[in-house]
Amino acid sequence: ALVAVIPIYNLANRYIFYILKAAHLAVIAELLQNDRLPDGINQLDWGKQQVQQRFGEVSAMFVVDELVSGVVSAFTNTLSWLTGWLPGETLRTLVGMVKMVIRLSVTYIDEAVLARSFWLRSQSVWTTAVDGVVLYTQIWKPILTNAVVLMLLSYIPFVLVLIVFAAPVGFILNIFSSDLAAWGIFAALFLAWLVKVSVGDTFAMVAIIAVYQKETANLQPN
Repeated sequence: ALVAVIPIYNLANRYIFYILKAAHLAVIAELLQNDRLPDGINQLDWGKQQVQQRFGEVSAMFVVDELVSGVVSAFTNTLSWLTGWLPGETLRTLVGMVKMVIRLSVTYIDEAVLARSFWLRSQSVWTTAVDGVVLYTQIWKPILTNAVVLMLLSYIPFVLVLIVFAAPVGFILNIFSSDLAAWGIFAALFLAWLVKVSVGDTFAMVAIIAVYQKETANLQPN
């Protein structure tokens, strides 16, 4: 009985975080479309209002998000399986970099599509999702180009935080015990990873959505 609850918990957990992400994307979509939010309202209130007003559409988009994520995972897993047979470390390293770029290119499909549904104010969730995915594939060149740059930029916060915090964290741990000093590098790596995820990855997501909004502004789904 306990094991059976785990997938239900995971699904509920993903749904809750999806609703929070939807509020963030509502703000991003409004800023991309109109450069500013309406007067007298802050970002938190605007995001909350948009999700409440379009709760049905956002919930339906969660199903679409799960479908898209499944397809993306299948694609990247198949790519990993195929390239796993390649000989030579250098070739595998190059393929690994290519896979990172591809993964970054396709990671934010669902976020871009959800943001598009906010700026279109469309009530047809399925049509918006289908057209949004098709448009995403039509502009693959600028998406891929930005993914290469963003892959590199997303690690800048990681490197900076690691450099800045490595010495202080090691010093603080050494005060309590010299045996803990060696753990300073692990603590600094963990802090750097948190900043990379919260700052670097978020920047990459917004940048990809901005490119998507700009490139698809006058484009019809083919």
